[in-house]
Formats: sequence, C-alpha cells, structure tokens
Amino acid sequence: MNTDQADSYESVLMAWRADKHVLTIERASRYLAQFPDDWLILSFLGDAAHAIGRYPLAEDAFRRALAIAPPGRHFRLHRHLGDVCRWSGRIPEAEAHYRRTIAEKPGDTEGYIYLGGMLARLG
Repeated sequence: MNTDQADSYESVLMAWRADKHVLTIERASRYLAQFPDDWLILSFLGDAAHAIGRYPLAEDAFRRALAIAPPGRHFRLHRHLGDVCRWSGRIPEAEAHYRRTIAEKPGDTEGYIYLGGMLARLG
C-alpha cells in the first residue's frame, strides 16, 4: 500500500469510526474508484449506506465484499446482508443470510441474535 492509498484508507476509517455515514460513503466511493478490490472498505461503505437507509447501495457493497473477502470474514458480511434484506422486506433471504452467519461461525452469538430477533417480530 503506497502513502496516498494509506492516507485515503485512513480517511475512510476515521469517518466510519466517527459514524459520519455520508462522509464515509463519499470517501469510500472515491477510494474504491481507485482500489475496487478492498473488501473491508466495501464493508464500511455498506455499513454507512445501511445506516442511512440506502439499502441498494449497502446491498451492492456487501455483495461485492463477500465475493472477495478472505475465508473467515464471510460470516459478518452475511449478517449485514441479512439486515439489508430484512429492512428491504425480503424476509426469506434475510433468514438465509442469518443462517449462513450461524453456519460459518456457530460459536458466535451474533447470527442467533439477529435471526431470533427477526423471527420473534414476525410472530
């Protein structure tokens, strides 16, 4: 990673950590225009877009991240995709992503919590 890329990466990270969602989207989009295969920045983009209700952008970012993320990192991306699908009204797809979260990391409670919460709300 060269200095310009590192500085740009840090600017995305700082915006994301500060919960500055619009700024995160702007910075991540600029970064990804130059370095499109950074799954973590795609994840930050998806997270920020989801936080402000930009579900199509969030879903696209999470799906792109999932396609290139290393093994062992898919579980959280599936959880995020489950959230986006749930908020978009696609409950069966959300359930499938939450179940993938559980299957990929069964010792982690995150998938169980999100799946259980969604199913409880549905009755």
